Amino acid sequence: MIFYITESIGGTTWDNGRKHKASHIKVGIANDVEQRFKEYNIVLPYISPVRKYPVSKSFGRNLEKMFKYYLREFRLWRSECYHVSPKEAIFFLSRCYISSGQVMINHLSKRPEKGHLFYLDSIYFGKKIPLFIIKKVRKFKKDSIDRDFSIELIKDWGRKKTKAFYGERYDFHYEEVIEDKYNFSKNILYHFIKRREDVIQNQINLWNKYNDENKDQILIEDMIEFFSQQMFWVLRDYNLIFKNNKKKKKVFIRDFEFFEKKLKSYQSLVPGESLGICVRRIRARYFYSLSWMLDTKGSPSKLKSDPYMFTTDLRYWTRFSATSKIYKSLLSNKY
Repeated sequence: MIFYITESIGGTTWDNGRKHKASHIKVGIANDVEQRFKEYNIVLPYISPVRKYPVSKSFGRNLEKMFKYYLREFRLWRSECYHVSPKEAIFFLSRCYISSGQVMINHLSKRPEKGHLFYLDSIYFGKKIPLFIIKKVRKFKKDSIDRDFSIELIKDWGRKKTKAFYGERYDFHYEEVIEDKYNFSKNILYHFIKRREDVIQNQINLWNKYNDENKDQILIEDMIEFFSQQMFWVLRDYNLIFKNNKKKKKVFIRDFEFFEKKLKSYQSLVPGESLGICVRRIRARYFYSLSWMLDTKGSPSKLKSDPYMFTTDLRYWTRFSATSKIYKSLLSNKY
């Protein structure tokens, strides 16, 4: 499945008999985004997506529901359209990802023999930063068919490497722009990813084993989900180290701190539990994380020792309640 956010759509609304110009975006999930937008283009010839993320069906559905639940005040009637800008929608989407222990990454694959280039979304550092390439390599020199996944971490990048990746199809105005001007001489993210190389390689080995037994069944959505979770820990490490460094850009630091708060709460309730199990428990409760963080009603938990309801049945809020300032903070880091 693909979760998408459209560019701004112009329109007209009526209020007390007066005509008002308005703009909005649409979000949704689809198996075939190109076909979906062909249908949209019949009515809106120039509309296109500004973001497309491969997601599992269940995660995509929850993202749609989080837009409806938290951005109710901006929703256009009962549709999946919202009176927010594309940038604000992307900002909110990233908060939804972080609350689930993930960050937004995407991939490019213009030439199959070059593999999939995974990059970090520009919402974090203002640039799409290349992270690593996953390609299929021969198991044996004389066997051109039997291949395994292999990873190549990206320590430096530039226009020449972008051109090499695209080959003759390279164009300075291609659809998904990978940033050539990022300062890779100080590529801090590379070193954080390097710390997790063993974990990543173990997962790749499992994919290769699975493919051997199931005739290539690993989907790009599975890769994206795993790498999104791994890059969450990379950006968490980045924030922890540079939290007090004024020269470094902070990356959704309040949201990462809140995830840390939930993690410590669960570890205090169930001491000795492995980190993996703790995080899975948090992810199972992520839908209402923004409520626990921002809802003026506070947590509905009856136990002060368990404000995030890890050991009790989850009780649902009937409606997200927040001040005007908090609503705006869902869409921008200016508040």
